Amino acid sequence: MDSLARIGTEIDDTVLVTSLADGKMRAPLMDYKRYGKIDELSSGFAKGRGRPLPTWEFLYLTPAMVDELAVYCPDRVSSEVYIYTRTDEFLDEYKAFRAKMRWPLDESIKDLRREKLIFTFWDAIEVTLPGPSV
Repeated sequence: MDSLARIGTEIDDTVLVTSLADGKMRAPLMDYKRYGKIDELSSGFAKGRGRPLPTWEFLYLTPAMVDELAVYCPDRVSSEVYIYTRTDEFLDEYKAFRAKMRWPLDESIKDLRREKLIFTFWDAIEVTLPGPSV
């Protein structure tokens, strides 16, 4: 199934990630953790706390593709965005979130392209996107 990953600066302007860079952007590998932190308990159990933590990993980006993503994080540090991301890889389920997009500080640059660029979306709060979700 094609990726339904979306991103936008406003709740009503999200676009398919694969539509960026004139449709040349590949879908990110998406990871989703239900909790931002896991505490180890003395009983041997673990307890999750905090908000969900989605991440997107792009394996290859040209400078033009990086510029397209920078629209959503203009200072290339952090910015509030709206995303629609996979939350269960086995069931192919997606949810929408308002989150703080963090630009990766350790960009791997090789011959003018970025390799393995990972974006983390902190403080993710589930929202409902207007209209059709895809």
